[in-house]
Amino acid sequence: MGKIRVKCMECDSDYDHYARSNIKTVKLPLCAFCKCKKENERTKARKAKEKALNLPKKASRAKLCAVCKGELDNKRKKYCSFKCEDEAKKEKKLKSKLKTIENKDIKKKAWDWFSLYIRLKYADQDGNARCVTCSSAKLVPYRTLQAGHAVRGRGGYVLFNEKVVRCQCFFCNVKMGGRYDDFMYYLVDIEKSLTPDEYFEIKRQSMITHKISISKHKEIAEKYKALYKQELKKRGLE
Repeated sequence: MGKIRVKCMECDSDYDHYARSNIKTVKLPLCAFCKCKKENERTKARKAKEKALNLPKKASRAKLCAVCKGELDNKRKKYCSFKCEDEAKKEKKLKSKLKTIENKDIKKKAWDWFSLYIRLKYADQDGNARCVTCSSAKLVPYRTLQAGHAVRGRGGYVLFNEKVVRCQCFFCNVKMGGRYDDFMYYLVDIEKSLTPDEYFEIKRQSMITHKISISKHKEIAEKYKALYKQELKKRGLE
C-alpha cells in the first residue's frame, strides 16, 4: 500500500490517498471534506422533502424501568432510581446463589450414587467389603466404608473413574491421607487391574483440568443409580 497525491473532482484540491496501485496520478471523485458536504446536502434535502409532504414522525417508544416498569426520563439508564437498582442487584445475587446451591446438590447426588455403587460392587453376596489399604482388612458392611481414590485430587478425570476407586475405611482415606502407595500396590500387584504405565497415565491426566458440566453430572447420577439398584437386586439386599 502506497501513499499518492490525487485531485478532488469537486474542489480540485490535492490530498493524500493510500492505494495499492503504483500509479502516480489517480483521479478520484471526492476528498473527505467534499464527501461530508455532499452528505449534509442530501440530508437537508431529505428533511425538506419530508416537511413539505407532512410525513408523520415515528412515535418514539418510551423506555421503562427494569424493576418497577415506570417510564424513564433518561433513556440511557436501566433503572429509574437507586432503590430499583439495589433491588435488581439483590435479585441477581439471589438467583446466582440459588443456581450455585442447585449445582452443588446435583454434583453431590452424582457422587453419592457413584460411591454407593463402587462400595457395593466390590462387596460380597452379603454386602460386606474390606478396605484395600488396611493391614487388618476386616470384612465390614459396605455402607460403613468410603469410596477412596488411588490418585490424589478430585478433578473431573479422577472423580468418577472406576479404574482407581475402591473401598477404603475412614482411617486410611482421611486420617492417613489416602495411602496412595499402598493403593497403587494393591491395583498393580494384587488385583492386577492396572499396569504401572496405565496408573501413571491416570496420575498425569489428574493434574490436567477436566471440567464436568451440570448435564453430565445429571447423567452420571442417573447411570449409577440404575447400576446400584441392579447390584442390590443381584444380592437380594433390596
